[in-house]
Amino acid sequence: MVELLPSEKFESNFSEEVRSEGSLLHAVRNWGAFDRISCSFPEDNDTECSLELKERFLVPSCSCPDFALGRLCKHLWAALLIADRFEDLGKSLQKNVPRKLCTTGNKPAEIAQKDDAPTYEPVDKRRNRKSPTLHQVDGVLLDYEPTVVRKPKHATPYHSYDDTLDLSILYVVRADKHVANDDTLVIDLRWRPKPADGEKQAPSKPFIVEADTVLPSALDAELLYLLEPCHRQDDEPNRYRVPIGDASILEKLARCHELRWMDNSSGSLVMRPLSIDEGLPADTAIRFTPQASSNLAYHVQAELINIGEHIPFSDVQMLLQTTQPLGKRTLAVALARGTLLFIDTRRATSLLETKFVHRPPLPLSFPEALALARSLAAETDIDTEEFPPGIALKSVEGKPVGELFVRTAKFKFREHEQLHADLTFLYNGVSCPDDGADRLIQGHCIVRRDALEEERLHARLLSLGFRYNEKAYIEEPGWKLHPSQLDEVVRTLVMEDWIVTAEGKTYRKPVTKQPAVKSGVDWFEVEGGATYDEISVGLPALLTAFSKGEKAVRLDDGTYGLLPLEWLANFTALTELGDVPDDKLKFRMEQAALVASLLGDRAAEATGNYGEALRRFEALEAPRPASPPEGFRATLRPYQAIGLGWLLNMQQAGLGAC
Repeated sequence: MVELLPSEKFESNFSEEVRSEGSLLHAVRNWGAFDRISCSFPEDNDTECSLELKERFLVPSCSCPDFALGRLCKHLWAALLIADRFEDLGKSLQKNVPRKLCTTGNKPAEIAQKDDAPTYEPVDKRRNRKSPTLHQVDGVLLDYEPTVVRKPKHATPYHSYDDTLDLSILYVVRADKHVANDDTLVIDLRWRPKPADGEKQAPSKPFIVEADTVLPSALDAELLYLLEPCHRQDDEPNRYRVPIGDASILEKLARCHELRWMDNSSGSLVMRPLSIDEGLPADTAIRFTPQASSNLAYHVQAELINIGEHIPFSDVQMLLQTTQPLGKRTLAVALARGTLLFIDTRRATSLLETKFVHRPPLPLSFPEALALARSLAAETDIDTEEFPPGIALKSVEGKPVGELFVRTAKFKFREHEQLHADLTFLYNGVSCPDDGADRLIQGHCIVRRDALEEERLHARLLSLGFRYNEKAYIEEPGWKLHPSQLDEVVRTLVMEDWIVTAEGKTYRKPVTKQPAVKSGVDWFEVEGGATYDEISVGLPALLTAFSKGEKAVRLDDGTYGLLPLEWLANFTALTELGDVPDDKLKFRMEQAALVASLLGDRAAEATGNYGEALRRFEALEAPRPASPPEGFRATLRPYQAIGLGWLLNMQQAGLGAC
């Protein structure tokens, strides 16, 4: 069984103490590959260590005192952990590589015998060289044979280099070899001698790298090591095709002072200086310029916006799109005015390359301009709100509201009837189908949909007993529900602000109104009810429907309003106490205290005669014995005197009884 990580395979070589100390070290990865890794430790006396696969053994090396004494040290364990992270040393996981690491004392004989041999064996992967093509470079036609230097001075994990060599390697980006919709940067290697003081710069020649080639600098050695996998067997021997998503190569090219670019825009191949802008990505915008004096309505031009500088795409020599992330974003790379710079094309790379790169402004009629604007809004993130009136499209965002249309399903499910539901989402009045698209163009609006919130609404339907059928060969696709669950589902969803239409009936959520009391001389009225959007329903109608056991009331526009069941349950007794002349409940003043107790704190503040009656009632005291009026020819017993006092209290409170 192959281990998943190098540290897992070689863990047994290190003690627990060494592993613990190594996991705390701050290691810097100098370089790494499928068969080797090198790390340095700036915070630990600048210690350097490496692990390299030789023959079939993984051989460690470290500059620390522990390793000099023949012990596997904490720095090597830290390097293995770095290899785990960067997926280095993958070849060491093969079964024929032993788990035992080689130290000074246990180095295998087959390795010891080859210690003085070069690390790499020369392997000629190039096809037969072709006769060089004549190109004009620096004003001179080139027909030179490539030059290879073979006097190594410094050994590196890449190629050898000699920093005393009087030559420079040029990295030439070939804009003329770029293919549309390709994500590779075509780079040719060339070389030329360094001129002495006062001498004219000599023309460059193709530079072909072989296994024993010596390079003029460490940076060149690192670059060539990274470029080697980018060479194709059927390409020119000095040509490399670099994926634009390979950030490591671009970072090192940015440090190179011999970077050039070449195209044939002037009729012949000319080499020019090139730089790489490692700053923030440039933005992209598209301008529609009205043309009053032309039959065509607009001239359309794309622009790069880089730190306030506006660069038209007519000055862009090439644009490379990529599906690989550059850093934390997926960007494109443009060659414009002698600079390679990262740009955020707002998902419009293909359109920009086909219509605007190295082209003059695009003349369009009004229908063509409108079609382009709608295409940009639907497929890209280009800002379309600043376009001229008539073709501008404004964004509609916000939280979606679920719309559910329920009907009887065409097919039974397990021999039982079922309901079918179609789901849509409403964004500020714009309805979007449940199709998973991230945006919708409707009129002059772009609906930018909230995928997470729509998924939450999906989950809510599932929690209420819905199921979703995707298999069209079994039954019609869509949401399904058992009929017995419909009433509960409708009430639950409508009260959660869904819009539900079931069997042709659209249901609305009630908003209850606080009951209000108006009083006359000897009567008072209670007004209340619920509103459904802009439609009001009085309290008597709601109470009547509630008393009949109905769940909804039909509204004037043909829709149905759900009854506020819990709210109405507190008012059922009112219909038995009062009269219903219109949309109000009318009561006698003597009933004020009883009605007030039923309304509780749900009614508005009591005023007028109704309020006065309540205050008199609240001011009542326990009845006291009262004396009968003059002319009364009898003697009251004590309880009769108390009863007379109670009657007088009722009279004073306006509650009758006398």
